Amino acid sequence: MTTPVVIKGKNCKLYYNSGTYASPTWVEVKNVKDLTLTLTYDEAEVSTRGGGKQYEPTLLDSQIEFEMVRDTADSVQTALLAAFENQTVLDLAVAEGAIATNGTKYYRDDYKIFSSPHNEALADVKRIPLTFKPCYSENASGFFTVSA
Repeated sequence: MTTPVVIKGKNCKLYYNSGTYASPTWVEVKNVKDLTLTLTYDEAEVSTRGGGKQYEPTLLDSQIEFEMVRDTADSVQTALLAAFENQTVLDLAVAEGAIATNGTKYYRDDYKIFSSPHNEALADVKRIPLTFKPCYSENASGFFTVSA
């Protein structure tokens, strides 16, 4: 019997690329709480006579959402907020572990930040939820596995 190996959410990582697409320099975004990577295929109906409704997946859509605690000394957060203000493309990777570790699986795409509400609850610290969506890019998006 095989022992299950679960991946804990706290061990997953978000990275942005401060280098080029061909030669990435991955910078971990550590100020992240409860990240959600939503991957959804559009669907094409392929029904034919003599059968029921049938579908095939077509274009893959992705969206990243997470919340950061506002920290004016966090240089990564400063870079992300500047990217929002300037509508700058960010090469992001959502990984199941350290991106430099052999065997780590990750999803990579070019994104822009589309939403950045600032939550300022009286009895809490300031929090900034961010929503990233894929943007126009010539770079390939998709699923990757780190190999030596």
